[in-house]
Amino acid sequence: MKKLKLIMFVFFIVLTFNTKAENKFETLCWNAITATTDYADSVKNKNGKANSIKLKMWINKNITYKPLKGYLKNKFLPVLTASKEFTSNNLYVYRDKYLNNCVAEIR
Repeated sequence: MKKLKLIMFVFFIVLTFNTKAENKFETLCWNAITATTDYADSVKNKNGKANSIKLKMWINKNITYKPLKGYLKNKFLPVLTASKEFTSNNLYVYRDKYLNNCVAEIR
């Protein structure tokens, strides 16, 4: 009976660490995506599209985690610069989609 309790205790400890780690990745992704989107709003050109060169320079300067930096440059930046109608509201509407893609990419 003591072994069963010990096994259950260890199982729940491991489960707790896994969920906290997942929340850290989600927080890291969400903060980076929202900051990138906010900066993209400030560097829009005359056509209303975000300037991809300035965005890449900003990502290089402000994001330190290499997998996240690669995701932002290669996957999120084309989505962000492709449409001039992309705003922070779009980001919040499709939050789960962007967040799940980011977490899956940087793990």
